[in-house]
Amino acid sequence: MRNINTAVKSGIIFIKQQLRAGQYGLSCFGSDGTPRFSNDRGHLFSAFFIAEAIADELSEVERAVLLMRLLTEEHEGFWGYSPRGYYKGPEDNPHFVDADDSAFALRTYRKLKVYKSPDRLLHFYRSKWQWPGQDRWWEKGFVTFATGKRPHLVIKPCEKNNFHIHPEVNANVYHTLFDTNFEKYINFDLIARSQSPHGYWHSYFYPGKYFSTYQFLSLLSHFDKLPQSKERGIQFLQESQNDDGSWGSNSDCYETALALKCLLLYCPPNKQIHKGIEFLLKTQQTDGAWLSERIIWEFYGQNEDVWQAKDTNHIVTTSLCLSAIKNFSGAKNED
Repeated sequence: MRNINTAVKSGIIFIKQQLRAGQYGLSCFGSDGTPRFSNDRGHLFSAFFIAEAIADELSEVERAVLLMRLLTEEHEGFWGYSPRGYYKGPEDNPHFVDADDSAFALRTYRKLKVYKSPDRLLHFYRSKWQWPGQDRWWEKGFVTFATGKRPHLVIKPCEKNNFHIHPEVNANVYHTLFDTNFEKYINFDLIARSQSPHGYWHSYFYPGKYFSTYQFLSLLSHFDKLPQSKERGIQFLQESQNDDGSWGSNSDCYETALALKCLLLYCPPNKQIHKGIEFLLKTQQTDGAWLSERIIWEFYGQNEDVWQAKDTNHIVTTSLCLSAIKNFSGAKNED
């Protein structure tokens, strides 16, 4: 088992090698096993976790690589990759760009110490209104894709639900709005209603119980609100650890890192956290990477075609594991 310093150094080297080689996209295949439009894309998603893990260690060249990615993928102040929209809306391509990728891009800029206003995200904002002749109020939140659909909060992935309001996407947008003049658009009622009775937060595009839980718990760590939601979330994490110190099915490094990053926001290093860190140190590969077989992102397209993206370049998993270990090391030094 590597010690923490060795693990951090080798993890940084691996991430930098992948970044310089341009190998930090996600693979994406459909139900028939063939590549889909999003194959070898998702760089904006990966870029955020790279910046979160090693922003302070990036050279000027490496920092420029990330900035150039953000600049070249921007479309009139928005970001996102999707096929031509199949929903008949007011625009030719109603989901060429999306709130999720746009939020990740803006958060990455901030990690790189470049501030850009999140005001463009209001393009995806839908406020409460009452439809004529209907005694029903619709949601106050951010849709992932900007169409004319009447949106509401959904958690069950299917083609017809793609144009509604999705929990983890709103969490991502809320992170972007935090500590800006647009913080008032954070809907704490939506946050509370997005949580499962078991304590984890529901997720629409990112399968599993840990990604959305990390998004919401890390967001709530900035606010003195929803204390019971925080308590239930932490309790879920504490009770779902595997015997080997990992979290998730098949002792998964990706989900273990997400759980540890949550716990380290709310708990001092304890035996449970130590056990999780030991698991990560044991499972790091000789080249510095951490591996995961988890489906990172999932999209239900037309005719029940399910797109599934995986971290085949090991960049997201490695970035998250490295970040968790660095957070643990920093928390230990504070004790």
